[in-house]
Amino acid sequence: MFPVARSSRICLSHIRHTTVRKLCASTAVAKSTTPKTKKSKSTQPSESENINEDITSKPTARKPYKSRIESFLEDLDASSAPTLDDLHSMKPAKRPVGDSYAEAYDQALKRVMRAFRGPQLIQLVNQIGFGDKLPQTQREIAEILLEKSWEWAPPHVVERREKEPLQVAQKDLPVPSSFILLLLLEDAHAISELGRRFGVVINLETNGGTVFQVRGHPDGVSSLESYLALRAREVLTDTMDVNGADIPSAFILQAAGRQSQTFIEASVNGDQLRFMAFDEEALHKARRMIQRYIDKAALNTRTPILWDVSSHNQMDSSSSHLEYASFPFLSQQAPAWYLSNQKLFRIKQVVKWLENNNLMSADPLVHDLFLDHNASSVKLQETLPLLSTDPQPGFVRSYLARIGHLLFSADNSTSTTLLPGKWPLQTGITHVKETGLTPSFLSSLPSPLLSSAPSSITTVHRVVYRRRPDTANKKDGDAAPPSEIFLLEVGMEHTAPVPELDDLDEQDVPAESILIKPLDGPTRCRVGVEESVNVALPERPMDISLTVRDLRPVAEDEEPDVVKTYVQELLRFLNFTIDKQPSTPELIEYNGVQYVLDTSSSVRRTEEYFSPESWEGLDEPEAGIEAISETSLDLESKEKTSECLIQTYDCETEEDFNIFMKKCATVTSIPFTSLAQEARVQPVPYFSE
Repeated sequence: MFPVARSSRICLSHIRHTTVRKLCASTAVAKSTTPKTKKSKSTQPSESENINEDITSKPTARKPYKSRIESFLEDLDASSAPTLDDLHSMKPAKRPVGDSYAEAYDQALKRVMRAFRGPQLIQLVNQIGFGDKLPQTQREIAEILLEKSWEWAPPHVVERREKEPLQVAQKDLPVPSSFILLLLLEDAHAISELGRRFGVVINLETNGGTVFQVRGHPDGVSSLESYLALRAREVLTDTMDVNGADIPSAFILQAAGRQSQTFIEASVNGDQLRFMAFDEEALHKARRMIQRYIDKAALNTRTPILWDVSSHNQMDSSSSHLEYASFPFLSQQAPAWYLSNQKLFRIKQVVKWLENNNLMSADPLVHDLFLDHNASSVKLQETLPLLSTDPQPGFVRSYLARIGHLLFSADNSTSTTLLPGKWPLQTGITHVKETGLTPSFLSSLPSPLLSSAPSSITTVHRVVYRRRPDTANKKDGDAAPPSEIFLLEVGMEHTAPVPELDDLDEQDVPAESILIKPLDGPTRCRVGVEESVNVALPERPMDISLTVRDLRPVAEDEEPDVVKTYVQELLRFLNFTIDKQPSTPELIEYNGVQYVLDTSSSVRRTEEYFSPESWEGLDEPEAGIEAISETSLDLESKEKTSECLIQTYDCETEEDFNIFMKKCATVTSIPFTSLAQEARVQPVPYFSE
């Protein structure tokens, strides 16, 4: 919040002095402009005669005279109660030292005395808990405020302290390591700031436990000890039971702790996490981040990976000369918090891109030469059981391909590669399986969308809920069941009423408002299942994450009550009826099933259409390639991502599916290097209305 109290305090003081000067000036002007008349002794009564008349007349009660200035100042004092925030707002950013301290102290003292009147200074002294007898003068009261509130002692007191013999005390203060880490999470320079604040020297000793070795004036050492005891009582703790296999690594715990300013550690048994923070909000944020990571890691583990070798038949012995390697990956956008400081690698074919003449005429990804985690040949459709059955009545099937990169993180921070050297693709697949590396799919934009300006922007609010799978009874080798989801997806529509042309000056023009409408389909909520598969394309610049959804609409009267309330509060917030943005419900229940919040994001969405004239490898160039570009802001982690989506609802036959996958293959074949862009004619995107 802005320092309203401070500005009001200073402004009131300025108004007080300005008004006094104006009223005095107006009185002087009135006296100077009044015409003087010469009194006549015969016509005007003398002063003594008027006094005699007053004595002989009947006495009347007269009210005490109060000037306009005094009335104004009394009303001003009655309507303005000062606070310590007003006093702190006047404190300079740095305390001067040396010879300049006396001059700065005198200026600050005068500024405080000008800003506050005597009764206001007394109120401030009472607020700081001054229990002794108050002095008689305003200057002495202001000196008490500066010393107790600002820790600015009078110059003569400071000078006397400097001349007194220096008293040095030394004391060891045992402090838990978790408490020290909490202080450092709150402020990276907390230890040095504490030493400067209390005028002591603090050394951290870690041999035989964490101890603050404090050396300085006895008062400073005592004050520091009291402060640390007070902060230790403010620490809140919480625990979280997790499966031993789901315990995040130490790096993830540290990253989540930095983001939420919470100390997080795993128990010795590995089945519980302990949280420590200074407030409830930090504890909740840390628990939420850890739970989201566990759910995300479980989802990535259940998502199968297929390795595409479409350009060269890996099963042919003549292609044994092809080699692959793990290359460091530098993202074009900031990755998620749990990947921000990790070394990421992508497995690619070792090849000179400019010498690959068939790069833009890639196969449509419908062949039988996909390799699974066992390096066995499988079909793409076999990894998505939903494709083997028709949608249930009332459900609509959609196909969504996200363009990006399939990445793996190194086992430790010192690794420079996943697997040294160059090797056949089967060797890399086996290494990924044996080491248990968890993949992460990072969405990216194709090169044409990196430099093009968006058009026809639609603002979308998307909330995805997932049902947590039952992993207790899951056996190794079992196929992962489809993920059950509940989707809230609405678009924001701006309405600006147009006034009539007649009498524009006399009528009130309605203000612009925002409406919430369903984005895809007749309802704003849908429920169903989805299946995903990550398709690694080591011979192309980008990979694909393919998702198949079977969703049915949820009528508005069937929505959970918490969802209805949330949408209503969101609409009020967007139209400035309320100031605080509503929090997305973290748990909902629909038809007896509980769904947990997965993501809540605000999305800027544009529909783009790639010009087909410059594309190679399309049998039907008139069809073109329609894509969706989205820039999303996660409302919880405040992370921003950009992704390119290719979506279709029309895949009733295998031929339709082949056309859809061929478009995806073409987009993933666009090179990123500037030399490749100059060597080939790149597609020029234009935007549909």
